[in-house]
Amino acid sequence: MTDLKPAAGGDLEFGQLLVKLNKATQNQVNKCLELQAKYAAEGKNPVPRLGELLVSHGYVDARTVDEVLALQRGQGSAS
Repeated sequence: MTDLKPAAGGDLEFGQLLVKLNKATQNQVNKCLELQAKYAAEGKNPVPRLGELLVSHGYVDARTVDEVLALQRGQGSAS
């Protein structure tokens, strides 16, 4: 199994929250976490954040990312 170390510590929590809120599937989150690990191994700098990858692949929209990030920080709620 691929070692899924996100570029930033909060990315894994962010992905888990997206899945819990039914905003993305576990498979979609895992695919993007794997891409992060690949980019990091290749020395890509900066490694894209999980939300950026999910948006670029069409799994979620930018508004959803913003809402879930706000919820993760305790500043709002995802709808």
